[in-house]
Amino acid sequence: MWVNANPCDPADLPEVDYDLDYHYNLYGRYLPRKRRTAGHRWRVLSAMHPERGDFLDIGPSYGYMLEAGNQVGWRTHGVDLAQPMVDLAKQNGLDIRLGSMTAMPFEDQSIDLVHARHVLEHDIEVYRALAEMKRVMRPGGLLMVEVPDGNNWRARRRTAFEVTTWPHQHMLTMARTHLAGFMARVGLEPVDEVGFVPGPLGFLIWRSHKLFRERSGLARHFITWWRRPE
Repeated sequence: MWVNANPCDPADLPEVDYDLDYHYNLYGRYLPRKRRTAGHRWRVLSAMHPERGDFLDIGPSYGYMLEAGNQVGWRTHGVDLAQPMVDLAKQNGLDIRLGSMTAMPFEDQSIDLVHARHVLEHDIEVYRALAEMKRVMRPGGLLMVEVPDGNNWRARRRTAFEVTTWPHQHMLTMARTHLAGFMARVGLEPVDEVGFVPGPLGFLIWRSHKLFRERSGLARHFITWWRRPE
């Protein structure tokens, strides 16, 4: 596991680092592509959890995963650190609430599917965050986690200097074994990702490219799936 040698103060993040400029530079100017890939991601999510229910996106930014989930019949919710994004979501009719992944404003056992894509690396309290995700999951509920891969060759060859130059919002990165250890401690069970998922040509090309990079070790991240026991 790599830990950022020069992190920011987490208390400063919502006001300083996750403002509208941050979200626009990373996501807003790419919204057409983000909305297209959100539709692709929902094909995989629907294959993993065919029964519709309550969906929670942690760190939803502009809410494109919520928009796509609404279109396929899910009740969608989000939690975000940034008040400007919460305000924007309300203007767009989306249920995004102010909070963090270690203190989410949702009832116990109220969510069927939790989507945590590139958020765990933003907080050093991984166990606390995962325990909070489990708290809101219904028995049998599903959690998807995507994080930077600490075993990727780019991470392994980092020098001490390169580690200090990580984006300061990223507190850490981990390998699959580290994440599995946290999950075992929390009490979530691993789930294998589905294989072939039918869809239009654009989706099939996107998914084939994605799977190739992940399975060949070229991807800088990895995806895992976890279920709360009944």
